[in-house]
Amino acid sequence: MKKVLAALALTAVTAFAHAAPVPMYVDPGSTGGSFNGFTYTNVTSLGSTPIITGLKTGTSSISYDAGAFNYHGITLNFTPWDLGGSESMWWDLNPYEVVLTFKDINGHVITTDTFNLEYPRNQTEYKEVAGVHSIEFFSSSYNAATPRFYSLDISAVPEPATYGMLLAGLGMMAAVARRRKQA
Repeated sequence: MKKVLAALALTAVTAFAHAAPVPMYVDPGSTGGSFNGFTYTNVTSLGSTPIITGLKTGTSSISYDAGAFNYHGITLNFTPWDLGGSESMWWDLNPYEVVLTFKDINGHVITTDTFNLEYPRNQTEYKEVAGVHSIEFFSSSYNAATPRFYSLDISAVPEPATYGMLLAGLGMMAAVARRRKQA
């Protein structure tokens, strides 16, 4: 019986995609485009780590081209607005607050998360949000600094066929276990 339970647990765990960091790369000078299956607006790069701009209007966003994903975290830091690494204003902004709004494929808000960035270190904010299609970024301090965007930690939403295969496999394992018990 212990072997059957262990096999069932292993089957359930492997049926779901594992989280993986998706690095953020954008073309230098562009403010909209795509990367690794995502479409972005108001994210730009000067040839280094991308920055999220347009934060006061809430129009900075990324969306998943394939539909939905399960969000596990994001890695950001904040940098002064001049983008040159000036440290003259960091004490006024510490911590720098960014609000993330998670939406489903129909544009309905799933949840929000407030991310307090501390200058100058990179930080990963972890939160579990299922069925995300897009993330919008907002900050009331947008004109003084911007977040640098390093990566998303996500996993794909399993397709319905994946659930069907999982149930079929569990059913077969239960039948085998029943036959062994009767023998």
